[in-house]
Amino acid sequence: MKRIIALTLCLVLCMGLCVNVFAANENNTKGVVFSVELDKPNLTVSDEDQTVRMTFTANKEFETCSVSYTASTDEFPVTALKGGANMPAATVNPVTKMLSWNSNDGNVVKMQEFGIVDVKIPANTPAGTYELGFSKLKLSENYGADIWESTATAYATLTIAPAPVAVSNITLNKNTLALTVGGSETLTATVYPENATNKDVTWSSDNENAATVDANGTVTAVGEGEAIITATTEDGKYTATCTVKVSPAPVAANGVTLTPDKTTLNVGEKQTLTATVLPAYATNKNVTWVSSDTSVATVENGVVTAVGKGTATITVTTEDGGYTATCEVTVKLPVSAVTLNETSTALVVGNTKQLTATVVPANADDSTVTWKSGNTNVATVDQTGKVTAVGVGTTTITATAGGKSATCTVTVTAKPVPIEAIALRDAAVSVGGTIQLEPVFTPADTTQRDVVWTSSDRTIATVDANGRVRGVAEGKVTIAVTSTADRSITASCTVTVTKNLSDDLVSIIGALGNSSLPFNDVTVRDYFYDAVKWAVDRGITSGTSRYTFSPDAPCTRAQVVTFLWRAAGCPQPTSKSNPFTDVRADDYFYTAVLWAVENGITNGTSAKTFSPDATVTRAQVVTFLWRANGQPAAGNSGFADVSADKYYATAVAWAVSQRITTGTGFGVFSPDAACTRAQIVTFLYRAN
Repeated sequence: MKRIIALTLCLVLCMGLCVNVFAANENNTKGVVFSVELDKPNLTVSDEDQTVRMTFTANKEFETCSVSYTASTDEFPVTALKGGANMPAATVNPVTKMLSWNSNDGNVVKMQEFGIVDVKIPANTPAGTYELGFSKLKLSENYGADIWESTATAYATLTIAPAPVAVSNITLNKNTLALTVGGSETLTATVYPENATNKDVTWSSDNENAATVDANGTVTAVGEGEAIITATTEDGKYTATCTVKVSPAPVAANGVTLTPDKTTLNVGEKQTLTATVLPAYATNKNVTWVSSDTSVATVENGVVTAVGKGTATITVTTEDGGYTATCEVTVKLPVSAVTLNETSTALVVGNTKQLTATVVPANADDSTVTWKSGNTNVATVDQTGKVTAVGVGTTTITATAGGKSATCTVTVTAKPVPIEAIALRDAAVSVGGTIQLEPVFTPADTTQRDVVWTSSDRTIATVDANGRVRGVAEGKVTIAVTSTADRSITASCTVTVTKNLSDDLVSIIGALGNSSLPFNDVTVRDYFYDAVKWAVDRGITSGTSRYTFSPDAPCTRAQVVTFLWRAAGCPQPTSKSNPFTDVRADDYFYTAVLWAVENGITNGTSAKTFSPDATVTRAQVVTFLWRANGQPAAGNSGFADVSADKYYATAVAWAVSQRITTGTGFGVFSPDAACTRAQIVTFLYRAN
């Protein structure tokens, strides 16, 4: 590698090199003394291929005669000691180990003027210390016709420094530094590469109001703020920085407050307490928390958790100074639930019922029960839970404790009014026709209206449980009605069964197309004729009036479950528990609803409502019918408006498979359309 050598002429050694001066008196009969001295005994170069200027002074003792002298460069060899290595265009004396260049090379040694010689250091000279000088420096003295010659030698020390290594980078031992006012810390700079020639670094701060830095990298915090300390290499001006953040001198804590200092919680609740260390500008605001009773309340980072009933003291303590503050925590056990011994009950006006409330848990705080009636005109309740029936109707009794409530539905009926007598009117009916008998009760407000119907001859006419008579054969029959409350109270009438109807009925039948039904809105040509006739014959329905069936009228939820119940033979439910507040014991559909709930046909529209007057949809009707038939499995209905994820999908598919329905046309079922009375009896008829 080519060496870069810079010329630097300086005195390196204090003692210097003793110039070796000697004189020879060759052919000098007059004893001429000649000596050579170099002006700089020590020379240093660091740049390659540089020229060293050597100045020498030749001194001589002259006699009183005139003298002239000359110096020739022909015999100016440049020599060096301690070489130790071959150098280009040079020879090494094997005995003296001296390195020599031929002085005849004008590019090596050149006499600028007498006493000034420029010596060119060859390129690629290895670094080291050498002796550089002149040997056999010859001077001639002319004295008239006499010529005297003398030689002298002089050396100087030449140091060839290694080629400098440039700096490539600089780093600091820290990139950030946090100090408080008055503090200090010394940063360490590392210059790369490790063998860089010049590792000198200068230090500076961009904000000496915050922090200063000395020549050794010691940073001193002066004032609050931020300063950037920069280390810069002398060689290459590479930089590295450290951000110093100076904070104020520590401020001691002198107290602490706790907010709130008193609180009440329920078991399971949490609340965050706020600790304020004083003064507001205190340096160390760290605190610790402790509870006096962890079975009552625990605390973590100021968050209090209520564990159990009781009282505990929460204490906060400052890390600096040990100052304390407290909060008294009262933990209550809340009421989780209130239950009543009955959720529904029936009373007669004037009667009473004792309700009992149970508070959970038994040891809960605020466990006092308060009672309230939703309608005091129906029933009242005292603060012991005693219910008194006041008037006919339904109301809700509510028991409340600790924010939790339980209710009981109370149905109040009038006091029983004993039946005194029953009366019936004679009637007539055609063969195959039906007629509804209406008993007349005495007194009119009697509450004992349950009766039993019998026919004296079922081959002539039959009578169902509701008093509907069906003509079987021509003749007369006695229809009797008996009070179930008092079997001794009975009445009877004569029903005449004829082949021909009265003139009025004849005209109606003619208009209906010879139908055997009494309804003027049902003809034999209607798709639902057979279904209506079947339903009437079995006492499932008697129409909406004496001569109307209202086939296109929408059906209610109460009517649907009643139809289903009657079609099933009017079975009696095993349970008398009624969960619905909108279904009363005296409703015609009461037993049907209980039966439907018991058999899983419907669960009502909510936990406490049945919505008896709500219109049913086609989807709901086939679902009721499907459930009544045991919920059999089925495939796909094929209707475009019945997706597989609908609750009624299987019910519709079953109804299609049983040919109960074929939809409303054009490949649709219309699940959300209101179901008519004609459709319902048709569905029932096809399913049986």
